[in-house]
Amino acid sequence: MQVTAVNRTANVTVKVPLKVSVLSWVAVIAAYLALNLLVISPNGNFSLNDDWVYGYGVRSLIEHGKIEMPTSFSTAFVHVGIGALACKLFGFSYTVLHWSTAILGIVAVAALYLALREVQVKRSIAGFATFLFASNPLIVNLCFSFMSDIPSFAFTNLYLLFLFRGIRRDSSLNYLLSSVMLVAAAGVRQGALLYVVANLVIIGLSLRKGNVGKTILLFLLLIVLPVAWTVGLESVLEHGATKCAEYTTFKQAHLKFVSDLLHSPAKWIFSMTVALGQISCYFAIFCLPLLVLFVPKLFAFAQQRMTLFAAWTALSAAAMATTLTKLVAADGRLMPFSMNVLRVPEVGAHNLMGINLPALSKSPRIWLTHLSGIFAFLFLTIIASGFERAIVLIRKAKNNSFARKRAMLVSFAVVAALLSLGCVSMETIIMDADRHYLIAFAPSLIALAMISRFWKVGRPGIVSCLLLAVIALYSTLATQDYMSWNRARWQGIAELEAQGINPKQIDGGPEYVFSYNPDLALQTWRNDLRKSMRDYWRWWRVDGDQYIVSFSPVPGYLEINRKDYFSGLTFCNRSILILKRVVPDKPFIDPEKHKLVTPPPETEESLRGNDGRS
Repeated sequence: MQVTAVNRTANVTVKVPLKVSVLSWVAVIAAYLALNLLVISPNGNFSLNDDWVYGYGVRSLIEHGKIEMPTSFSTAFVHVGIGALACKLFGFSYTVLHWSTAILGIVAVAALYLALREVQVKRSIAGFATFLFASNPLIVNLCFSFMSDIPSFAFTNLYLLFLFRGIRRDSSLNYLLSSVMLVAAAGVRQGALLYVVANLVIIGLSLRKGNVGKTILLFLLLIVLPVAWTVGLESVLEHGATKCAEYTTFKQAHLKFVSDLLHSPAKWIFSMTVALGQISCYFAIFCLPLLVLFVPKLFAFAQQRMTLFAAWTALSAAAMATTLTKLVAADGRLMPFSMNVLRVPEVGAHNLMGINLPALSKSPRIWLTHLSGIFAFLFLTIIASGFERAIVLIRKAKNNSFARKRAMLVSFAVVAALLSLGCVSMETIIMDADRHYLIAFAPSLIALAMISRFWKVGRPGIVSCLLLAVIALYSTLATQDYMSWNRARWQGIAELEAQGINPKQIDGGPEYVFSYNPDLALQTWRNDLRKSMRDYWRWWRVDGDQYIVSFSPVPGYLEINRKDYFSGLTFCNRSILILKRVVPDKPFIDPEKHKLVTPPPETEESLRGNDGRS
């Protein structure tokens, strides 16, 4: 960013750099986080997305002294323990659980900023990258639920902070703290174990130093302890009192994929490439304000390292060409490809029947796809250039302690980014959910920020700051919309329950249905043709649907109430509909055509007349 100073006497205009860091990125980030707490607010005693599973575990731990989770794909013991501690202090409610996650979200943001500063990333770039993390639409959305993602990122970022301090200061205490944080992260989500592989870089470079005792200590702290802890937790989940069949199934699917990949790598190269390209398209949008800073340096950097840079460029271009050909040309998909939590313009799990806001039309999604493809190519090229730089630094780091530490930091950051991208690519093939991409988000931001030094990237300019502001504003408004319609939904459900209606006759979305009958969550969804129309209208199972809470009207149902809420995305009031079945609970599926048959109009009209509604 620049300001213009005019010397009126000499009639000369001079462009003077404006140090954005003078404005204090820390203050800007703190203000944004405070604004989100005020505008969005974690308040609301209701479950969101899949956090009913962890809420169930917290309640069982408080009431029965043991953790019981009907279904879980993550270890989650530490996550549930933190929630139970918070509820012990303030009483059980989802409001308390949401606040615990929001606080850990602040910890995750602070730890990332400190970690970037620890590796001597410029203050402006460190603040800018941290703001990108804090304002990411998925991060903001998850901060206001009791999902396990944010606590995992908080402990992971703390692990990175203490690890970087341990490397720079050669501090055994900081290595110990980093090990404790990694163990805690693995106790929330076992995916944190990917850092164990990255830790081998540190141990290998430490061994070159010749300090065998220190190397053994690092091996125990950074490899043995996290692995042993996670194996123990998995044993409890699979065979102990907290036995969870879904976790075993999930683990077996991953082990089978890894086995197939090792035995027939050629078979999976194409799928892994497409998955990596898909994730890179998301990161291209998430990191766009930061990637823009690299563009002016692209040609200068290419001239300095023409041969290797051309190779990285060719590989990145081939990966993105393969991805876009498969996803766009062959499958007809456009960004956002996953449509899981990020469902532009909405953000959040769409766990109600009907349509809240129409999805983007085809034209803007085409432009978004093109933009993400171009910058995904740049993203992969930059990460690849960091890998090359790490190799150069390792070769130069002989007996120079400073050079060795620098090589260790850069090598670890790049390897951690590449490993996390690889693991998420595998995860995408097995079960594609866009919030899982975030596992690689902080490592990628750290790698980009550190590589920016080698590219001699300047301070954030006006274009980058405007792009960041747009992302931050969108994330806040989209999550405000999500929390507002959920408050309206649960208020409508509470009013139905106050009338004495059996909860098992209310379809208030999967969070509500599963909380009353967790067995429904364990059943296979959409696996065959059902007699009732209810199984064609929703992806979740229900006990009954005499009443439905919905975004839109439903055939055969009469609107008996509506709950209004204000949406920041549309800047107007919208409504959640409370519907009651007005036709017999009988099949409305044509078994030959497998299509929904709308009830006769006169049935609804007659009942509307009796109800007095127009």
